[in-house]
Amino acid sequence: TVTVSYTFSKVLDTADSYGNAVDPFLDPRSRNYGPAGFNRAQVFTANFYYALPKPGKATGIRPLSWVADNWELSGVTRMLTGAPLTPGYTLVTGISSPAGSPSESVRAEVINPTAPLASRFGPPPEPAGQATLANAPWSVSSTAPQLGNLGKNTVTGPGTNNWDLSLYRKLRFTERFTGQLRLETYNTFNHTQFNGVNSTLQFNTLGQQINSAFMLPTGNRPPRYVQLAFRLMF
Repeated sequence: TVTVSYTFSKVLDTADSYGNAVDPFLDPRSRNYGPAGFNRAQVFTANFYYALPKPGKATGIRPLSWVADNWELSGVTRMLTGAPLTPGYTLVTGISSPAGSPSESVRAEVINPTAPLASRFGPPPEPAGQATLANAPWSVSSTAPQLGNLGKNTVTGPGTNNWDLSLYRKLRFTERFTGQLRLETYNTFNHTQFNGVNSTLQFNTLGQQINSAFMLPTGNRPPRYVQLAFRLMF
């Protein structure tokens, strides 16, 4: 038996939960509206069970049936796209936040939306009077606070591709005593699955992105686990 499920979806919101705040200075529709933190664009799951053929019984060879008969295979497969995220940024110089508020978060500025991800962004414009052109050539003549134009959750993190397979064999010793030999594997194919990335942009005094580790993995899910068990029933 096989059961398969596939979901293609898109979840948009301004806040993922009741406790999440929205921007007090800008229209939440433009600042906070975007893919939800729990959005997964594509999710595929499958589970299956298969009773393997019994070559010993089919051929009438009794010793073969002791080894090769009564085996069962089952498994669960799960594949899904990663979680969305909003890259942060830092500057190599200690320039004050262009927001003009210690509580307001600032996002990077999208310079070229079609450029490769690592060179797509720049620092948000620096209001006049907060920095010199030598330290921040991206300064503007306006004194108005600047918050950056990067949208919410515009980058997608690493996804999941996981297989868990199990092999069982029924054993009968007497009418009263039976058993089961179990071989269970998790992440059966030992597929590397990352669960975090370096999402911080870093800009030098020219406004160039210099973090070579940007969007590179910083963590991974567990490797393959194998466990062998025997169950006695009476």
